[in-house]
Amino acid sequence: MLNVINGLELVLATAQRGAETQQPGGLLGALLPFILIFVIMYMILIRPQQKRNKEHQELVKRLKAGDEVVTAGGLHGRISGVGEQTLKVKLADNVEVELSRGSVSLVKDKTAEGTQEKKQG
Repeated sequence: MLNVINGLELVLATAQRGAETQQPGGLLGALLPFILIFVIMYMILIRPQQKRNKEHQELVKRLKAGDEVVTAGGLHGRISGVGEQTLKVKLADNVEVELSRGSVSLVKDKTAEGTQEKKQG
């Protein structure tokens, strides 16, 4: 029984010495690395994704008939009709599909294509 009491006293004494030697800063010092990791993750991952989403929403709002688009599935075509939530895209002669506005990933730039064709020809 005496050994158990001596062992408890030793544990308590060690814990008190450990508490006395702790670095100042306490809770803030312990949380600072987690805060920094969150800020870095926000700047590297979250913020750019929000920016891309905002740009895509603007692109979808500006769609109009006659625009040449590329869908998320890789289909290339020209918008022939615009609805509130959907688009009619002409892929080829007598081939027209109805797509969700959100499935458009890119609007082709007509001026860039014209200059590329001139360079090739």
